[in-house]
Amino acid sequence: MYWSDWIDGPVIMRANMDGSNVTKFVEHHQNSPTGLALDIPNERLYWVDRYIHSIMLDGSNRHMVLKGNIHHPYSLAVFENNIYWSDWASNTLQACEKFDGKNRKLLLTFKAPVFGLNAKAEFLFCPHISM
Repeated sequence: MYWSDWIDGPVIMRANMDGSNVTKFVEHHQNSPTGLALDIPNERLYWVDRYIHSIMLDGSNRHMVLKGNIHHPYSLAVFENNIYWSDWASNTLQACEKFDGKNRKLLLTFKAPVFGLNAKAEFLFCPHISM
């Protein structure tokens, strides 16, 4: 499991699902990380602070996916090749490509900030029909 903590300085922590082996996973933030999203097929963790970041689950290949002209991103979700995030300052839901931040889109505007965001995959099962 992964979580962000701001008590002793901004950090992303991780632990086994039974609560053992608690470690600092990502340190050295200038801003406080809020939304976290796992991209299991690509073995990456994405997070937002003032920007959108990504890192491999083994701790390598940390990079900034999107920076600049992001007001106040808060919550984050990953689905297929896109990242989705809520922005508190503009009360919007936005998206871009998860690898390079390209094709940024404004998807929805709300009357109030969105505090949580989660991606849901819908699958259709079609049984084999023999004639």
